Amino acid sequence: MKTPLQERLFHPTYLRLLCLHVQGRGASLSDVLAGTGMTWRQLLHEKRLISFAPARALVLSAKRLTECRTLALEFGHSVELAAHGLAGTAIATSSDLSEALGAAMRYRPLRGRAVEFGLRHSEQFLTLRIHEPFDFGDMRTFVLEAQVAMLNRIMVSIAGGQLVEIQYHFPYAPPAWAPEYSRWLMGEVYFRAPHMEMRVPKALLSLPNIMSDEQTRTAVVLSAERELALRLSGSDFVAQIRRRLSEQEGCYPSSQMMAHEFNMSPRTLLRKRKREGATYQRLLDDARKEQAEWYLLKTHLRIEAIAERLGYIDVSGFSRAFRRWFGKSPGTFRKSQRRT
Repeated sequence: MKTPLQERLFHPTYLRLLCLHVQGRGASLSDVLAGTGMTWRQLLHEKRLISFAPARALVLSAKRLTECRTLALEFGHSVELAAHGLAGTAIATSSDLSEALGAAMRYRPLRGRAVEFGLRHSEQFLTLRIHEPFDFGDMRTFVLEAQVAMLNRIMVSIAGGQLVEIQYHFPYAPPAWAPEYSRWLMGEVYFRAPHMEMRVPKALLSLPNIMSDEQTRTAVVLSAERELALRLSGSDFVAQIRRRLSEQEGCYPSSQMMAHEFNMSPRTLLRKRKREGATYQRLLDDARKEQAEWYLLKTHLRIEAIAERLGYIDVSGFSRAFRRWFGKSPGTFRKSQRRT
């Protein structure tokens, strides 16, 4: 069983941004990454989550090189909405602050597993609680400050300000730089709380999103839901294969090609899949099944065109596979679902 130090928790995008943020303060990328076991080239092309140990080494290196007490707050506040990927897009297209916070909570798994979110309603507030999966040790303050500053930046981007009544409850004693919190966080700051919480007055939840885009919202949510389902459907490694296959259309990579993309031998790829109980054919079958259902329900493409997009030589092969998945033909499935 993996220990917390071995778990892949942190999305590489945020670590890349932290490196660039520290570089902007005069440090070299090689110095920032010293002791992490990673080079900039490796981090730049990394698609998997980063485990705790190298992430901790990077954070401690960044703090040492900058000697900036408020580095986490400064860094978190610098992260723009677009850096949150598909989760950020879903937030940006929401209609108001309430919907934006809901999207941030729901799609958090798309951006790593370092922390978890929970929402609780009371008469006055919507409380957003940040759960810590384990003891972060000497990284705790940095992780929580950066996370809260990112959320504050998201809310400011959505509502355009007007957030002075938000409360921030930190679960530790005031640090030496506590007076500087107000520079980065709009609202009231408290310490020694039982849990890390942000309390948003309910009166603010209806503030309209100044970036709202109703025309693209449906398509964005569909994409985010598909990605979320893939992420929650298996291990990090299997999820990456599922995600890669779901992005294809017509021409799917072979098992050998996939091994090359993961920088491993076909035998190593096979061994990893067997350990996690997933054959390549089953993963490919699942990807085609999901795409077939989406095309039939969400588009008006002819069945012949759908079969071609899924890489089938002819419609009969697609129909046989579809009957195996759903127990009926593609045409019957489409008609029955549209009647319901």
